[in-house]
This record gives sequence, structure tokens and C-alpha cells, in this order.
Amino acid sequence: MNYFKIITLFSFILFFANCNPKEEIAPENPCGGQEEVKADFVIEELIGDRWFEGDTIANYGNSVRFSALQKADSYTWILGAETLTTQSVIKSSFPLGWLDVKLIVKRIPNKTCFPFDDGIDSSERKFYVWPVKFTLPPSAPIYPQYPIYGTYRGHNLSKPNLEFNVTLYDTFWKNGVDNPAYVGLVSGIPYVNSIWNKSGNNNYSFYDWCEYGGVSPKAFVMKNIAVLKLPNLNVPEIPAIKVYGWLDRKDIKKITIEYSYADTIPLGSSELKFKDTYIGTKIY
Repeated sequence: MNYFKIITLFSFILFFANCNPKEEIAPENPCGGQEEVKADFVIEELIGDRWFEGDTIANYGNSVRFSALQKADSYTWILGAETLTTQSVIKSSFPLGWLDVKLIVKRIPNKTCFPFDDGIDSSERKFYVWPVKFTLPPSAPIYPQYPIYGTYRGHNLSKPNLEFNVTLYDTFWKNGVDNPAYVGLVSGIPYVNSIWNKSGNNNYSFYDWCEYGGVSPKAFVMKNIAVLKLPNLNVPEIPAIKVYGWLDRKDIKKITIEYSYADTIPLGSSELKFKDTYIGTKIY
């Protein structure tokens, strides 16, 4: 056995092994995930059973939540003439028109990561309380028209290549007994189940006799947890549905409508098995 060759080969292996640079492990960044003290906050309105972020609310008792996004040692909210001191504030009564909101937060600053942070920050925003005036005896409300109405061109997320129109009729209108009603009609959403397949109609419409969910200038909620028979309207039946619609906060010409519905089910059932989301842009 040639021990010299074996020893030489082994020496070469050790040499090249020692020449390969070892991977260096970067030290953990002690400031990773740390933030300067910031007074960022969101404004949300409770419509039906969902909170919608926005800058415009209705003037008939909807709850509005102001929430600081960062943990702090103290919070000071200035809402018009009122001052509050919790991280999240919920109110349901406001004067009409524009309202100033200011948040001041204080927290012991991380001087190691942010040497110039003084531990105090503030931010201000405005939101608009939309005026609504009802007349007596009851009739159509006097109002500036809500922006969430009109005809939109878009698609469902389930079929992004299939475009169609959806129409939201005037948010405020008079119903059959001359009482004020809200979010009168959403029509044009493709709706397919066993009954409507037989009828040859797949343009489903959501009417105001569905249980009222809630409405605001830029969002609405509608629901109906029971199957309704509508023989006088030449419609076989309207199933259990739930609809959420809202305008984009940065572009009110864009709308999102989330809807879920049931197939032919027993009266009173609320099994909403079919779900989709419509994304559209206002065309008129």
C-alpha cells in the first residue's frame, strides 16, 4: 500500500477544507422591529355588524371608533371640545360637518435605536359628519346625496376576466308606504342557484325589504336570513343573503361588494354557502 500517496491526498483535502471561507452569521439587529413613538390612528364606523375604516360618517347614531395604532404610556384624544384618555374611544354622537380629531401619545423612548426621539408625538385628522334631516310627517329625507350609488363596471374575484355592471340606486328613497328607506337596491350581481337556473334569470337584486343592516355615506350592510317568496314581482324567491359594500378610502369611484347567499333552503335558515366579492369602478 502506498502510504505516501494516501498521506499526500489527505493533506490536500485538509488544505482545501481550511481554505473554504466559513459562513459568517450576521449579528441580530437590536433595533429590528422597534419604532419611534408615533401617534398614528384609525377612524372606523360600525355599520351593521362590521367596522369600516373611513373619514365620513352618518348622523343617526352609528358608533365610531378612534384607535391609536401604537402602545403608549398615555393617550390624549381631543375630539372637538371633548378630551379622552384611552387607547381606543367609541362615540355615537357628533355635531354636523367637519370635526377635528387630534391624538397625543407619550411613551418612554428607545434612545439606543432612536436617539432623537423625545417620546411624544401627535397627529391630527378631520372627518365629516354627514347631515340628514327627516321631515314630519315621514317622507323622503332631505340630504346631500350619498356618494355610494350609481353604476359600476367590474368583476367578481372568482372570475376576474368576466366584466359586468352592478347598480346601486339612490341611497335615500321612499318605499311603498312613503316611509324613508335606505340602500334601496343593488342589482346586476350574477346569482346562480337551482331555482334561478330554472327561471333563466341570473341577475340577482337585493331589495330594501331585506332586513336593514346599516348604511353610511360610503358603506352599507344588507341581510335577509330567510327565503322570501315574491310572486307579485315575477321572481321565484329571494334566498338568504348578506351583503357588505364600501367605497375605496382613497378613490370613491371604486367599490367593493362582498356577498354571500344560500341555495334553496328551508324558511329561516341562514346557511350562506356561496360567497364572492365584486370589485368595480363607477362609470355613471
